[in-house]
Amino acid sequence: MGSRFLSWMTMIGLACAAAAGCGDDDSAVDDGGRDDVVREDGAADADANGDAEPDAEGDGGGEGDAATGTLSVLVTAYEWYDPDGHPAEGATVALDKPGGERVEETTEADGRATFDAIDWSLGEAAVTAALEGYVVNSRTGVVEADGEVELGVGRRGPSPDLVELSGTVTGMAADANTLSVGTTVHGESYWSSGPDWSIQVEPGAAFTIVAAERHSGAGSTGQHLEMTVDHWLLVDHAAITGATTFDLDFATGATPTVVEGSFPMPARVESRLRTSGLGWITTYLTVGSATVGYPTATDPSSDWNSVVYTVEYVEPPGVAVEDVRTQYCLVQNDDYSCAIEDGYPGAGVQSVTLLDLPQMTHPTGVTPYPLHDPVEWEAWDNDVYPLLILEDDIGRVWTIRGPMDGTSIVVPALPSIVDEAELLGTGVVEGSFAIYRLRADDDTQWETVAAVTPLILEL
Repeated sequence: MGSRFLSWMTMIGLACAAAAGCGDDDSAVDDGGRDDVVREDGAADADANGDAEPDAEGDGGGEGDAATGTLSVLVTAYEWYDPDGHPAEGATVALDKPGGERVEETTEADGRATFDAIDWSLGEAAVTAALEGYVVNSRTGVVEADGEVELGVGRRGPSPDLVELSGTVTGMAADANTLSVGTTVHGESYWSSGPDWSIQVEPGAAFTIVAAERHSGAGSTGQHLEMTVDHWLLVDHAAITGATTFDLDFATGATPTVVEGSFPMPARVESRLRTSGLGWITTYLTVGSATVGYPTATDPSSDWNSVVYTVEYVEPPGVAVEDVRTQYCLVQNDDYSCAIEDGYPGAGVQSVTLLDLPQMTHPTGVTPYPLHDPVEWEAWDNDVYPLLILEDDIGRVWTIRGPMDGTSIVVPALPSIVDEAELLGTGVVEGSFAIYRLRADDDTQWETVAAVTPLILEL
């Protein structure tokens, strides 16, 4: 798995939707974990008659009163200990009005900032929320019919409220193999080679440690995956409140459940995922940082319409099945498409939908592209939201979401309280682009997502 794919997989468990908010505590396993909380925007009509369209003269309501529109923005802050979020008092919200004027307001105790004197007949608006220590969040393509816009801001970088748990694993089949360690409580996981590990965990709560050792098989090539999970381990641990050392021993390993099944490839015949995508399945916890399932074999079916897989997983004690998610993915280098399903991996044919990869038209390749020039693409799927993520060496620093089925995003200017060089550095900033579809039965979660990386944007 490419490092960019692994980085993106940290964000799609419960999935960050920037549909309204992202609660990012970086508590995910880099090869398929969770760390995001999502909410969906309200979409109320702008007036009592449910008619948000400008009048026939296109002036928003009559001679001389075009700039009478309003917009309310709710900023919600998320922490690992507060997955539902709370109103973010003191956040700076910048509004780029239709027509280009920029104004800023500060949120009150209820997390809201209200703007007036908006002429909605001039087009769309963009809003950006910034709060010290949190990921900046923007939404473009805002129209009057959107009603109140909610922007979620998640903690940037490691949470200061977590505590370190570290140790050494004995009994690995080979030190060069990949070791992953996570828990059943909120925190940050570990994956790398070698027996030494260190993670961050929620203080004051008992938990189970989930560890796995794995390595790729010699037969892995092209669209054929062979992987051996050498060991699984489940170990109960008492609550900790400070830095703790605890060693693990694979001699007391856990026995996994093994299932075989298949899931469909993207429907478009020309999709490059059909001809060169590698199947990849992971299972993770929405209540913790652990990955609990990995594939041991994936192959295209004989008709090249689906991926056939063998997966194994463990079930940590005390974890309800509704707190488990499985991602069925096709990966091509650092690009990927994944469908997200409730529960542990299923046997047999899975009725999931994988989006096709969007085709970037600007930028293309890795030539630096001006940050505030339009980012443009072609998508082959409908009812999808576009999402641009800007990142530093630690993780996300700025998310920008566009309107449903949009084909371009213009990155707005940062609010005045944010120093661009401090947030993004100088020279260039690295980004990733995705499209995602929300679940029909729960619009706070992604159903499926496809991402292309990296984008190199010039500052």
